[in-house]
Amino acid sequence: MRARVDVAAIPLLPTASLDVTQAATTANFVQRPGAVPRSFTTGSSANTVGTSPELYPFFQVGGNARWTVWDFGRTAAALDAARSSARAAALGEDTLRQRLWVVVATAYLQALAAQAVAEVAEDAVQLATRRRDLVQARVKAEVRPMLDLLRAEADLQSADVARMRAYDDIHNARLALGLAMGLDRAPDGALEAPRQPTAVVSDAELQSGAAVDNWTAEASSRRPELRALDADLDAARAQLRAAALQWLPSVFVSSQATLAGTEFDNLVYNYSATAGASLPISGVWLAVPQAAEMRANLRQIQANRDAVVLQIRGEVDGARQLWLQVRRRRGPLQTLFALADKAHEHARARYLAGAASLVEVIDTEAARNQAKLQVVQAELDEVLAVARWQVAMGRIGQ
Repeated sequence: MRARVDVAAIPLLPTASLDVTQAATTANFVQRPGAVPRSFTTGSSANTVGTSPELYPFFQVGGNARWTVWDFGRTAAALDAARSSARAAALGEDTLRQRLWVVVATAYLQALAAQAVAEVAEDAVQLATRRRDLVQARVKAEVRPMLDLLRAEADLQSADVARMRAYDDIHNARLALGLAMGLDRAPDGALEAPRQPTAVVSDAELQSGAAVDNWTAEASSRRPELRALDADLDAARAQLRAAALQWLPSVFVSSQATLAGTEFDNLVYNYSATAGASLPISGVWLAVPQAAEMRANLRQIQANRDAVVLQIRGEVDGARQLWLQVRRRRGPLQTLFALADKAHEHARARYLAGAASLVEVIDTEAARNQAKLQVVQAELDEVLAVARWQVAMGRIGQ
């Protein structure tokens, strides 16, 4: 696109050419009426101009230069259009970069979520192993029935299967992350949990519908796709101005210098300088359909811009709702995990005291693991919600 800007500025640059020719021609003069005065070809003799069928050499070195001094803004309008188009292309790259960022960030968080599930599954296997060993010892001591040991063994096998599935999910999630990054394999190295959300927005602001209007106005000034459409509008308006100026004349100056003769070492020079104006008459009827097409293109770009504004508002509001929902359930989930952990410890103590069954311990353990998994998922969901809000606001990297 930068090359198009340079091309658009060419009409106002001077042009020059240098021609070196050698010809072989005869000297037979042919009269053409009006080409020379009648007295030059008629006189006392029938033919006063000599002719010869022989070939004579003729050398000529000629140089030409022409410079369009002013075209009444036609080239300037085309240059503005090219610059706006280049700016729109650059902003289009920013838009694509932000979309790619969202895809990679989402895949990264999904890989982290799979890793968190695997950690919870690993804890479940360890708990089931310890419980199996405890039950096995109590069965050997004939304190608990054999049925408890069978249940503990089945629970351990189920936990082990869940752990294997979790590690398969990690592999698939990391492979999807590698594809999003443009790799042909899963990325190497451990994935670190992202920092806590840095955007500071109060609950009252998230719940306020008036904040959407302010955020939409801010996002409209930041989002690269909307700025690219504004650049496209500027380019279309500049092209329309250039089309309206096609029928105006252009002022130019030119010069010509030649060295010519039949002997190369004895050439005769001539030079000339010219100034004038060129009027493109065909521009009068060419500009009308071109201007109509450009006005239609301008209306289409404006309609696309209005659609993008509505889309931005929807994305901002959707990100706000998602962030608000995640923030609302984060506190209760943390409380739920604390209660489930206490219930598990209480059930385990009751089982050791012989006041509860193994089924009660297994149920409280499953509830604890599920609550822990929901807490981890809520933390990752909040990071993803903040990332989507920043993308909707055009605040990538902040």
